[in-house]
Amino acid sequence: MKKSLLLSLLLVMVWSIQARDRVVSFTELPAQIQQYIQQHFANHTTVKSEIDQDGMNQKYEVKFQDGLKIEFDKNGNPREINSHQALPTSVIPKAISNYVNTHYNAQYIKEWSLKKYSQQVELSNGVELKFDLKGNFLKIDR
Repeated sequence: MKKSLLLSLLLVMVWSIQARDRVVSFTELPAQIQQYIQQHFANHTTVKSEIDQDGMNQKYEVKFQDGLKIEFDKNGNPREINSHQALPTSVIPKAISNYVNTHYNAQYIKEWSLKKYSQQVELSNGVELKFDLKGNFLKIDR
């Protein structure tokens, strides 16, 4: 009983040390992230910037006044963009944008994410589309 309690306490301590979220000012973000936001989202007002440290993984998250949220990897590359409004076409790979315009031209892309082996978008009507890393359509993701 004492061993399991001690082990549980130790695991909680290790977890709390590894998982750290730190709020930072916009100017403390890497230059690459600042440039990306200024290039694609200049008309949006940031309200919170965080560095999320989880063990050896680090990511950045920027939240905006209108609900837009962007997550970046440790190298400053965008991994996920969520909005209630249409995302700028400049942040969507051309092949994906072309596919959506051809097959869903009455809809707009409100979310985009990049995974290890795929990309995914969510349209304004709630449909989720999955693409490979080159932007080739794979399937409707339900």
